Amino acid sequence: MQQIAIMKINHFFEYHYYRVAKFFFKRDGTNALSALLSVSSVQFWIILNVLIFFESLLFDHHKRKLFLYEKVFILFSAVIYYNYKKHHKQYLKYRERWKDEPKKKSVLNGIIVILTLLISWGLIFINALIFGRFIK
Repeated sequence: MQQIAIMKINHFFEYHYYRVAKFFFKRDGTNALSALLSVSSVQFWIILNVLIFFESLLFDHHKRKLFLYEKVFILFSAVIYYNYKKHHKQYLKYRERWKDEPKKKSVLNGIIVILTLLISWGLIFINALIFGRFIK
């Protein structure tokens, strides 16, 4: 069951990559740098916010702030590297998979991709509201 959920998540991020790459295709071509950054930023913000949430529960302020910028840089670099290896030059493969997607399904999935972007970026504000601050 867990493996099925992981496969669906991977499938979702492949679709996310495809839709953003398709939207920016005239600018980026099959290189799809915008799609890479979009998928990476969503994954980064989700992971970072989960980490911030648990660190806020488990550690005091001083320990949380220790090496904060280094942790953020390493995490973002790792996410971009992973997505580059996974999605680089895969646009045409993804396009072949989803080019005949029905219009209604395409619109609904596009809305889900946009909501995922908004929610992942909004998580930092949710964490700030929960703990009454960003990082002091």
